Amino acid sequence: MNESKRDDSDDDILRLTLTHKAIAIFLYSMMSIIAICGNFLIVLVIVHFPRLRTATNILILNLAIADLMISFLCMPFSYWHVIIFTDQRWIFGSIFCKLLAFLQATAVFLSSWTLVAIRLV
Repeated sequence: MNESKRDDSDDDILRLTLTHKAIAIFLYSMMSIIAICGNFLIVLVIVHFPRLRTATNILILNLAIADLMISFLCMPFSYWHVIIFTDQRWIFGSIFCKLLAFLQATAVFLSSWTLVAIRLV
């Protein structure tokens, strides 16, 4: 019988220590909170003040909404999936996996093309 040993040296490189996980979770959480608060304030200001509803500011509003989608959909699930579960398993079900992939792609698409539109205005 042929016995082969698996080389786990690459796996050890990819594993994060508890300290590294804590730092990464803290930094990801801070980025998420700052992004959510900042973009939410932009939405509130543009919606609240009618004189700010210019073409450029409407595009900035669209960018803030797209970035809110990224902050809610991309960032938390990305660090949850990579840092919390080291074996890369997905616990949220296949339907949510497909829905989240679609929404994440949509958010990045909206954000990118809004930047292009702002450049053209």
